[in-house]
Amino acid sequence: MGQVQSSIPQNEYQGLIDLFRALSGEKWRRREGWVDINSPPEAWHGIEISSGHVTSIELPANDLHGILPSSIGNFKRLESLDLSKNQIVGQVPAELGALNNLKILNLSCNDFRGEIPPKFFDCKSLEELHLFQNSLSGSIPLEIDQLVELKVCQLQYNKFSGSITSGLCNLPRLEKLNLRGNCLSGSLPQEIGRLTSLIFLSLRNNEISGPIPSSLGCCRFLEFLNLSGNQFSGSIPDSIGQLEDLRYLYLFDNALEGCVPVSLYRLRYLSDASFRDNRMSYRLADSFLQKGTNVALLASCYNERPVHAD
Repeated sequence: MGQVQSSIPQNEYQGLIDLFRALSGEKWRRREGWVDINSPPEAWHGIEISSGHVTSIELPANDLHGILPSSIGNFKRLESLDLSKNQIVGQVPAELGALNNLKILNLSCNDFRGEIPPKFFDCKSLEELHLFQNSLSGSIPLEIDQLVELKVCQLQYNKFSGSITSGLCNLPRLEKLNLRGNCLSGSLPQEIGRLTSLIFLSLRNNEISGPIPSSLGCCRFLEFLNLSGNQFSGSIPDSIGQLEDLRYLYLFDNALEGCVPVSLYRLRYLSDASFRDNRMSYRLADSFLQKGTNVALLASCYNERPVHAD
């Protein structure tokens, strides 16, 4: 382990040493500088330093094994932390909430377990949160609404349960929300319409029930909507036809009834859709059969067809 001091504060230097030791640094795939006693932290693989502080730690797919140490909270000027695609275990440290300048956090594709501690959401500058493909459980904490700068929230392929918290609906800058492949239940709150910056929404393969909220029509920038593999009931709200930028619409494998709303025929950018495995009427109104390519698409979307990822 490198022993040469640099211009960074002692607690940040110690935090790097702790990280190396706690995550089996001697076995890392790339560890240039970390094991050179004459190498300052500025030269260590994956570390960026600016104005005398660690601002970026990027060690994805690097054979990191172990538990993330609590001293990860020492890096007060850290803006980006990427430890994805490793074998890190244990809980997400509450100390991450002390990173007031953190903008991008990627801990995806590891084996983090348990609930996300409420203190984690004190990192209010966060713009991108990638925690997908772990074993996180429990409810999504209400405190998530403290992340007012959040643009990307990827929590798919975990074991989250309970209903979708209204806190998720109070994120004015959120553009991408992916909760696919969890155990979420209850209804989708009408407050989802508050996410007026939303471009991508996937809730596929959960246990969400009740009607599709008409307020989704307020998410005017939405391009991708996947609610398939749930227990949604009732009819498709007319307001979905207000999503003028919608390109992908997946509502298959639910308990939806009724017909495709006339408003959906006007979605000129719609390029893929599927409503199969519902209780809907398959007959399209004769007056719309010659209205263009989107009608042809909607006419075929009851059949088995390849579906877009996510």
